[in-house]
Amino acid sequence: MKQIEFRMDLIDYKPTYKRNDRPVYFDPIRRILVQSTPEEEVRQKFIQYLMKYLNVPEDMIDVEVHMTYFKKGLRDRADIVGYYQDGGKKKPLFVVECKAPKQTITDDTFYQIQKYDKAINTPGNLIITNGERTIFYVKTKTNTDYEEAVEPPTYYEL
Repeated sequence: MKQIEFRMDLIDYKPTYKRNDRPVYFDPIRRILVQSTPEEEVRQKFIQYLMKYLNVPEDMIDVEVHMTYFKKGLRDRADIVGYYQDGGKKKPLFVVECKAPKQTITDDTFYQIQKYDKAINTPGNLIITNGERTIFYVKTKTNTDYEEAVEPPTYYEL
């Protein structure tokens, strides 16, 4: 399997605050302090990767997005959703599922994000990462299936 080059060790973003003597990150998107957990470290560093390396504008990223925003009755939350402007309106461009570094990316992980994409209705751009392995999927030309991308496109290539 081909993988995107996202290495957490190259992203210099660390918890800089403490709450109740526990390290916390300042989430630049939600503008709140969030407790440092293995999954949160992946999420926060991937946000930095999106902005610094793939050139996604900060105002085109949402974090912990409730699926009810897109489809009534769904209880799940997408870790990260990226948007683009279309006629002055933000539309979903990609969805990201973050896992803790030691958590294996499985077919179930792919089915989970595929379910999110069905509700969110992106053009078919899915990203799964655990900080050690990152896979970028795009819809095939027939729009019925997904395939792995060879390398990550920048925001403007999407």
